[in-house]
Amino acid sequence: MKKSLVMLLVLVFALSTIISTSTTMASSESFTSIEKEVEYAFIPDDLEQDGQNPITRAEFCKISVTLYDYLKNKSSQQDIASLDTLLENPFSDTSDTYVIKAYSMGIISLSADGKFRPQDPLTLQEKAVMLYNTLLKLDPTLDADMDQQLDLTNADQISPWALKAINYLNTHDILVSNSDNNINSIDTINREDSHEITAKLVEHKLKLDGTLSSIEEELKYDFIPDQLEKNTSEYITREQFCEVIITLYEYLKQTSTDTPLNQTAISTVNPFSDTDNPYVIKAYALGLISGVNNDKFNPKDNITVQEKAVMLYNTLLLLDPKIASDIGRELNCADQEEISPWAIDAITYLNTHNILVIDENNELNPLDTIRTSESHEITAKAVDYQLTNENLLTNYLLFGYHVTASGPINAGEVNKRAPILDRVKLDATNYVQSSPLYASNILDTVSNKASEFYKELNVDAKVSYSGILYSGSITADYGVNSKMNEKEVLIKHVELHPVSEKILECTNEQIKELLSEGFKADLTKLTPKEIFDKYGTHLITRYSLGGRLDLNYKFTNVNNRSESDISVAAKASYAGSKGTVDVHTKELVDELVSNSKLVFRGIGGNGITGTSVDQLNSQYAEWVKTLDDKPDICYVNDFKNSMVPIWELVDDANISQALKDEFDSYVAGANSMINGYDFVYVPAPPTKQYIVDIIVVTDGNNANALAKIPTGYKTVCLNTKIGGDKNVERLEANSGAGGDFIYIAYLLGTDITKAIRDIKILEGGKSGYTKINIDLNRNAGGKYIYLNYSRTIGSPLTAISGYYGEKYSMPAGWSAPSSNMDLNKGAGGKYIYLMLKH
Repeated sequence: MKKSLVMLLVLVFALSTIISTSTTMASSESFTSIEKEVEYAFIPDDLEQDGQNPITRAEFCKISVTLYDYLKNKSSQQDIASLDTLLENPFSDTSDTYVIKAYSMGIISLSADGKFRPQDPLTLQEKAVMLYNTLLKLDPTLDADMDQQLDLTNADQISPWALKAINYLNTHDILVSNSDNNINSIDTINREDSHEITAKLVEHKLKLDGTLSSIEEELKYDFIPDQLEKNTSEYITREQFCEVIITLYEYLKQTSTDTPLNQTAISTVNPFSDTDNPYVIKAYALGLISGVNNDKFNPKDNITVQEKAVMLYNTLLLLDPKIASDIGRELNCADQEEISPWAIDAITYLNTHNILVIDENNELNPLDTIRTSESHEITAKAVDYQLTNENLLTNYLLFGYHVTASGPINAGEVNKRAPILDRVKLDATNYVQSSPLYASNILDTVSNKASEFYKELNVDAKVSYSGILYSGSITADYGVNSKMNEKEVLIKHVELHPVSEKILECTNEQIKELLSEGFKADLTKLTPKEIFDKYGTHLITRYSLGGRLDLNYKFTNVNNRSESDISVAAKASYAGSKGTVDVHTKELVDELVSNSKLVFRGIGGNGITGTSVDQLNSQYAEWVKTLDDKPDICYVNDFKNSMVPIWELVDDANISQALKDEFDSYVAGANSMINGYDFVYVPAPPTKQYIVDIIVVTDGNNANALAKIPTGYKTVCLNTKIGGDKNVERLEANSGAGGDFIYIAYLLGTDITKAIRDIKILEGGKSGYTKINIDLNRNAGGKYIYLNYSRTIGSPLTAISGYYGEKYSMPAGWSAPSSNMDLNKGAGGKYIYLMLKH
């Protein structure tokens, strides 16, 4: 049994139900997870995790090369190893061997600047071209296979060099348009979506080659030992079926079947005198068989239908004792009397669930012996039924979770092929405790800053890195991959319906005794990053089973609604709190729905599908009813006491520290990413202002004179102070001379064409400047003094001030008018002079 075979099995199952990016349907997680595993048989191991991360151009080169070798039945590792001597690197910005091989194969091309930009996110049209070129490399005749013209609403947005590729993939339903008949060719895509498209292409190619059906048949029996996959026309013996059910049992228990069973692994005395087959002995120890008499098993006898039914039923019963009450109906077949009493329950159960079917003569033929191929088909049906309909396989306490690269905990992001704990060791303890939970909860998180959003979402986590927990899905959930604008608001509305809780009640030292051999070996072989990618960053030690609905809105807050209003709208929009709402709340809901991008995710139960809130609401009540029978991992409460950092489980101080350091770098990187999405208000640089008007006001009453200064004008003050400042003395142009109270004021503006550029203080006469015809010595005697200004000579003025006295040391940046004199000249009183700032 090879890894590639395991994976392709799910390809067969999974491709018929590719999940859309806007909706995640949750059924039995055991089946879903295996679908995922198999669907990506052609995906390199290091790219199977972090499904929400954008896939890069270099990463997809690796997939294209691996895919090519996979479909050509070659070893890609062998080919890659020899690239350094066979190929010349044409790129200036990468030495990645997969990129070089993809170029040499004609999958990618060289740009004019000689660069490949390997770390840039891959766009949909770039992916389409690379996939199409990979297919052409395998079969050049496909170039002529264009069944129809490309008929898309936005076809004009596709680059000319990608039209043929997108046309081919669209024609064969590999790349499908959305509800608006668009293919968003320039959008970047995440790993998960990319893998699903590639999986569809694999299925297409296998169908073209006529090999898909044969692969389906071979892979249907992946749980069958290698030596029993051949000579399937021969009858299967009793001892051979013992090997099948033991392998099946281990397969369904998610322990390794690659290590041959041996006598030392069996904790029972051999009761049979006619066999020492270890599989027979273990089947007896597990209660799957009982023998034919006191000490005989008759291992070489061909197995009958009813014997096989009992052994298969006992295996399923050992995995889930609840099926004993799930017989379903009375057996009704023509040869029912031939069935032995000890086989009635088993045959009835298998028949009820269409695993063992009645033939055209209404007979089950319980005493007939069966061929190996027929036996395998019946066993495969049993596996399919159990995986699809029972949630009995996954104990998440065995596994880890990557808390920074993944979203809120969900089964799809738990790598079930990489247990941290050994199931057999754990089963031998009493550490696992289960208890019912029936306390539904509704959680709403609203923020216009990504950094604050995740802090609030994880407010109960009680760890220093709570602000980045589960932030790995921000792009998938909200479409956020760049800085948000000031109107964008992130909203998560969660409806949580737990039905039970599992807890690992033991110390870290006790956990260390349960570590799987694979995990311990990888600690010494893999880098910290590779360990986290494979096993996650934290061991799950407590979780809730049940159902969860997530409504993720990216809301454009055009009307500047408050966070409380937005939260009310989110809560009222969904079924858990749906009902009669007031007019204001209905307006809020309508505004939320019409101005949001919604991504919906459902976990547990029979699943809810749809792209609108109304569609989801219509299924809500029925979905809740299915959670008791089909719960799934849906929540981790009290993060600090429910998730153990894996470096705390490692005795080697150097390895432990290396893992801690790697996680710290993840935290720093995630913080940088999340903070980088925050909208930061940067005030516009101040617009340069100039003096665009100047006036002189006068009155015999001081208050009346000041009242004549229009709003917005600045009064000329003393000693470089600016009019409007508190406790600043205004310059009074008749100060100390008697006469009217006289003030000079000016207006600032941004129109440089209206800027006043120079001032002259003159005794009467003409100067070529604009004269303000108010005597600055009015009613005080003395000379007739006037203020004159020009909009054409000199540089624009930005401020006017003045001083009393004959001498004054002007600060830097200030200067006297081009023609200056005492504003009180000839009137006595104080010496008064103006100064200007350009």
